[in-house]
Amino acid sequence: MTEEQEHEDLDQVARECAGHDGINIPRQVVTKATAELPEKQRALIRWLYTTARDKRWSWSELVDFAGYSTTTWYRIFHGKRRDNKTGKLVSLDRVCGELTKLKKEYGQPAFDGTEHPFVETSVWERVDWLCNKVYSRKKLGFIYGESHIGKTICMQEFQRRNNHGQTVYWELPPSGGVQLMTRCWARALHVAASTTFEKMQDAIIGAVDREMLVLTDQVHRIFYSYQKTSIMRCLDVLMYVHDRTHCPMVLCGTNVFREQLHEGPLKQYLKQLRRRGLYELQLPDVAPRKDLDMISAAHGLPPATGEAEKVMLQIAKDHGLAMFFTRLEDAREFAAKRRQPLDWKHFVKAVAIVEKMAKLPEGRL
Repeated sequence: MTEEQEHEDLDQVARECAGHDGINIPRQVVTKATAELPEKQRALIRWLYTTARDKRWSWSELVDFAGYSTTTWYRIFHGKRRDNKTGKLVSLDRVCGELTKLKKEYGQPAFDGTEHPFVETSVWERVDWLCNKVYSRKKLGFIYGESHIGKTICMQEFQRRNNHGQTVYWELPPSGGVQLMTRCWARALHVAASTTFEKMQDAIIGAVDREMLVLTDQVHRIFYSYQKTSIMRCLDVLMYVHDRTHCPMVLCGTNVFREQLHEGPLKQYLKQLRRRGLYELQLPDVAPRKDLDMISAAHGLPPATGEAEKVMLQIAKDHGLAMFFTRLEDAREFAAKRRQPLDWKHFVKAVAIVEKMAKLPEGRL
């Protein structure tokens, strides 16, 4: 690179970074810029970019974290570090060697999807299997299951463990149409969301590729809160992006999603989507007993017996794992106030208190 080109690049960086608090490069630029890199280097650069965008770092914070200079990272994220004669990318061996050490020291972000400890239940093992299978085959997969069986928490945990530019997690909004859905997806990918539908769709296509797993949650919302034409348009966009990019994708929802896909009024139209789903996972309606025991053990409790077992199984059947986790936390708080080690008797008592408080006082309507 000549001195004149060096100054031009610095001026361009200064212009584009001025007035921006965060890294203002859209993901599709970084995806294209790193496509030619070796697999490990591509993953490292995308990890750094994703971390910076998720943390909303400024350019100076990025430099403080990863070293080098704003100009260096600007060129890397844009794919501009090239040999003037050959046009090939300049080796990133040294940069990525340092990033490897940095990533190892940085570790995985803390689990923040819930205040509860994450437990590797049988549901997790199955979700983990499907996500890995879909990623390795670059295909489409479906996950179905009752509300509060652990689908979302497991997908968020998978994204957390693979959150280095390889996995993106997003949810369909509870209402709206294809434009709002596309905007939510664009935001999750760190591409421009305040633009036209066509530009957002093109940006998404540019941002994802075969090396990025897209985890799409709450798909069942489409079928009960979107208009009929919006249902088809939204699913068409999902299929279109998958077909254009060959990005591995998981669509997850309650059993409403499965029923509509296989038996609903639009099943003939949805046949195209159904046939793309080469991997399907049906989760149990009620958490298996061994999962409940694993969760209990994570809270320092032995397998429940007697009254505690009866209460635990009823909660799991009627309300799912979210309430079971919460009642265990209620029990822990109840025991702590009495300066006693947590025991199943505290769990039974905590459940009874909550149920009592939920009832109207006698004589009141």
